[in-house]
Amino acid sequence: MDKELIQNISEEELYEKMKHQSIPFVVIFYASWCPKSKQLLEIVPEIIQKYQEKVKFLKIEVEGKKKGEITSRKIHDFCKIKDYPVISLFYLGIFLGMVLSQKDRDGQIGDLERIIQNASVYFPR
Repeated sequence: MDKELIQNISEEELYEKMKHQSIPFVVIFYASWCPKSKQLLEIVPEIIQKYQEKVKFLKIEVEGKKKGEITSRKIHDFCKIKDYPVISLFYLGIFLGMVLSQKDRDGQIGDLERIIQNASVYFPR
């Protein structure tokens, strides 16, 4: 997997990217202790290959190795994250929506594709 396909960033970097990104981006908020987060992050490279021209993909670790160990407090509070993983869509600094994706592999693929299709409807390339 090409490590640049999904860039791991800090919450401060997200705010900076939100100001300058010219295409929509999908941000995956995850917890390293969460099995569904790990599953989703394994799926993402397949999805990126298909949609990398339409959206950019980023990921932010919101909780560390232990449940409750918040590493990105502003994001955690702003998005009211209660569980993981969360797939979010942003464009030009605007938060457009999110979905909690705790499904099986096929369900998570569907969640990712629906978010990307929403971006394509509003911001065709």
